[in-house]
Amino acid sequence: MTESLDSLVAKMQEWLHVDDIRLPDNVAATCLNLIQREALRDHDLRFGEDSTTLALTIGDRSYDLPAGWSRPLNLWYLTSNNIRVDLVRLERDDFDALYVDGSDNGKPQHYTVWGSELLVGPTPDEALSVTVNYYRFLDDLTTGPPGNTNAFMTNAWDILFFGALAFASQYMIEDARQPMWQGLYMQKLSKLAAEHRREKATGRIPQSRYSA
Repeated sequence: MTESLDSLVAKMQEWLHVDDIRLPDNVAATCLNLIQREALRDHDLRFGEDSTTLALTIGDRSYDLPAGWSRPLNLWYLTSNNIRVDLVRLERDDFDALYVDGSDNGKPQHYTVWGSELLVGPTPDEALSVTVNYYRFLDDLTTGPPGNTNAFMTNAWDILFFGALAFASQYMIEDARQPMWQGLYMQKLSKLAAEHRREKATGRIPQSRYSA
């Protein structure tokens, strides 16, 4: 079954036995988008995975975070000798203790996130291209194509639907079925999160706990 924001809005009104005056389309859409954000904030779902390239420039250690940033997965770059360097994340206090004023120049080894900026240290002494793998918030769903659907909607619309039903019936439209819908939402979201965790583990080469 293929669903979209528009069809789920209509389905919510049908299931709650209300019209678009009691539950306006834009309010139902907001409920669906709130549930989408909540799910991506609370779980490492593949729907929120994204990658981008950050161009580091000589003498600059501060860069804007990628669009939709939620939290990092990993950051790395290749040296001129084709050696991969993984940047290690530090808390801001620890970062500042190592790189007091940004005057230390060299090949970046660490990074920290502060506000809407990503800081690297040491300050780059050459131009580098850093791969940034991160979890992001998806853009809010909007009415009409193409913005009325996305990967979350295509693969797990039922989670958005039951979550939005539970939210709407708790805060706006009183309905005795609210606990049931909340339970379905939590159960389905938990199963999806477990599925995506298994997916990441599948195919990995087991690591011996003892070194040779």
